[in-house]
Amino acid sequence: MDARVAIAYDFQAQWAWMGPAMPSTGVDYPEIAQLVHRLLRERGITADVVHPSADLRGYDVIVVPTLYLVSDADAANLRKAAEDGAQLLVTYVSGLVDECDHVRLGGYPGAFADLLGIRVEELAPLLDGQQIALSRGTGSRWSEFATAIHAEVLITYAEAQLAGRPALTRRRLGDGGAWYAGTRCDDDTWRAVLTDIVEAASTIPEPSELPTS
Repeated sequence: MDARVAIAYDFQAQWAWMGPAMPSTGVDYPEIAQLVHRLLRERGITADVVHPSADLRGYDVIVVPTLYLVSDADAANLRKAAEDGAQLLVTYVSGLVDECDHVRLGGYPGAFADLLGIRVEELAPLLDGQQIALSRGTGSRWSEFATAIHAEVLITYAEAQLAGRPALTRRRLGDGGAWYAGTRCDDDTWRAVLTDIVEAASTIPEPSELPTS
């Protein structure tokens, strides 16, 4: 069975994030990609790992984890997939610089800000081992002072200066959607979020419908 989920992964983005003077040493580029792949496998859902420039037709869910560096063309490719009906999940530390590692102007999350319908005013990386309470579960690694402009707020931060600010948002785009996660949710919360996204992409079969061999 062909995979209906794609995880967008780019080694150039990984190498760029490994450079000096990054805002956090606690964010590991592969972490969210590996986590998403594992949690989907728990549900019996296969995910392809593809470059952001790949042909995304046929994928119902596309996850864009910590894609720090992205070209205009690749960002447009991901945007088109969402506009064409896919559920696109973008996480923190995505779209911040272009393919030359130049910081994007106009506010964060850079290349994806207009698509996601949010604006991030301030980055707030978390210390190693630090957690922040959410309206559902907890967050770690990263947090942000953000405002939802054209997006529905699904999960908020629940403490300190970020209380009430969006941690997970969704912007509806016809049959598709653009989701944004501003923190590394705990595994149970990630599992629930992925379930919501898979259910929004109603063409993905439930595990009971999948072949067992």
